[in-house]
Amino acid sequence: MAADAERPTRTVPPAAAVPFPSEQNPNRLPAGGESRFNTAVARGYVGIYSFELFFPDSHSLKEKRMHLRSVKAQLQNRVGCSIAEVDHHDVWQRSRLTLACVAREAGEVERLIDIAERWVAGREFELLWDERETVGLDD
Repeated sequence: MAADAERPTRTVPPAAAVPFPSEQNPNRLPAGGESRFNTAVARGYVGIYSFELFFPDSHSLKEKRMHLRSVKAQLQNRVGCSIAEVDHHDVWQRSRLTLACVAREAGEVERLIDIAERWVAGREFELLWDERETVGLDD
């Protein structure tokens, strides 16, 4: 027991003195309420490209779905966009697709939509109609 009495004791600081990492928020505004950064942050742009296709060689919904699956996969790989069939689901030679892509600058969104538009126009199916729009998140 004499050995226990000679052992030095350590003092631990109170828990309130050392904040947990979750309490140390680097994004918290300083006391004055001003941002730590004085630079403007780009909010981004969304490009929307909607188009209607005609598949003259398609004789069933199954054939149309095969073509659509290929179109959607190619555009997703080439442009990095999200794409969906939005109309003419039950018509076997027609389809309307809409794709969306996001970028920091409007020029980049326009470039991505240009790539998609050129690719669609150069395929064996017919492009019946198309429309494009660029939306700024600040708008």
